[in-house]
Amino acid sequence: MKSPVLLASLLSISAVLAACAETRNPPRPTTNLTDRFTTGSVQPMREDITLLVWWRAFDDPVLDALIRRGMVENVSIQQARHRLDIARLREVLATSTYLPQIQAGASASRALDRVDGQGAPQSSYGASATFSMLVDLFGGGRAARRESLANTSAAATDVELVRLAFLADLAATYIDLRFNEQAISISRANLASSEKTRSLTEDMLETGTASNLDTAQAQALVDDAKAQIPPYERNRQQAINHLATLLGTTNVEIARLTQGKSKQPRLTHRVETGFPADLLRNRPDIRREERLLAAAAARIDVARSQLYPALSLNGTIDVARLIASGLTASTTSWGFGPSLLAPIFEGGRLRRQVDIQTAETRIQYLRWKDTVFRAVEEVENALVALNRGQAETEAHRRKVASYGTARDLARESYIGGTGLILDILEAERSLGEARLDLAESVRANAIAAIRLHVAIGSGSAVELPAPAPSPNAAPAAKLATHAKIATPTKAGG
Repeated sequence: MKSPVLLASLLSISAVLAACAETRNPPRPTTNLTDRFTTGSVQPMREDITLLVWWRAFDDPVLDALIRRGMVENVSIQQARHRLDIARLREVLATSTYLPQIQAGASASRALDRVDGQGAPQSSYGASATFSMLVDLFGGGRAARRESLANTSAAATDVELVRLAFLADLAATYIDLRFNEQAISISRANLASSEKTRSLTEDMLETGTASNLDTAQAQALVDDAKAQIPPYERNRQQAINHLATLLGTTNVEIARLTQGKSKQPRLTHRVETGFPADLLRNRPDIRREERLLAAAAARIDVARSQLYPALSLNGTIDVARLIASGLTASTTSWGFGPSLLAPIFEGGRLRRQVDIQTAETRIQYLRWKDTVFRAVEEVENALVALNRGQAETEAHRRKVASYGTARDLARESYIGGTGLILDILEAERSLGEARLDLAESVRANAIAAIRLHVAIGSGSAVELPAPAPSPNAAPAAKLATHAKIATPTKAGG
């Protein structure tokens, strides 16, 4: 009777220790944040901005089509989705570790032994089954499952993070593409105007009202205008090449999709930022770090559970049958019982593992906190850039109008004989620069709006379309038509 009593005592002690071994789920991390952004909205958000299809506020069908297509074909998004699939499979593995394990086997044989021509065949049959189950007495299994669930959730937010990075990259590259096209158009218009001034100077040289110096200066303005075009053409091609990489296609295909006249995408909507605390639930990078923190906390419990005994239940059953010379013999055996394995001396290794996991959890908390602070900084910087940029754009518009008037007056004065060719050349150069500055300001405002949307997590949870079955079965051009994206809402809320 001593053995059952001893076993019962060990199990009772283990049950008491189990209550101390496992901790509950840690509370969500917190940090001090201001009530509002410095220049942001003072009103709460009226909708879930993670589902906002914000790029449609630019009212550019080509941009929308490229994003819809990229949602399916972007390689980084596909990789993130596969990582999520792997995380889900690991979650299943973590759950199955503490489930009952049953194995079965069977055998059959027939033999004949002859001695001096005498003997009879023998047949034997057997079957066996084993049962084993690791009892999660000290919470190690539950902690491992919590870790796996947290890692799966982190992988899901990683998909959103990759998607948001893709949206920002593609939209900004498309803005650059259209800016360079606009800059090429402006530069060509500047070239045409410079050539007009040169022709005017040459005509006046023939009549004796202009000098060779005047024509040389006019020619220099033409050459300067020509030199401005190639860099924009180079930048335009580089933007096309990058769009091809993002969409997993050729630059020839992107050039075809973006060909034709298209205006620069302009900021026409107001971005609702909400409050800094909203970033904790809207930014996928913050949520990802929070889930990784939960996983790290669960690993503390996994390490702590190794300090306590491991209890397992094991059982076997064997059935055998022998047939020889018309006689049959059968045997059946079985066994079942628990086993308890306790660490006695590990040289402090197990406790050091707990200390290591605790330190790593503290580090992960600091990563989460750093991500929050950087997120607030990104929003504040984007707000400043957007607010100041809008005022700058209006100033550039007025500057273009003023230089246009100055150019016309200088040309009239020169034709009338009261002005200098230098006045026209300076006015032409200033007007060309002002037009390019305006185009650059429009570009900067659009990119600032994109960065603000990304900084607040806008569009991060837009539903991904179903993957294409194969490139041949579903051509890329048709996939964009069937891409499933959340229903757009009114721009800016």
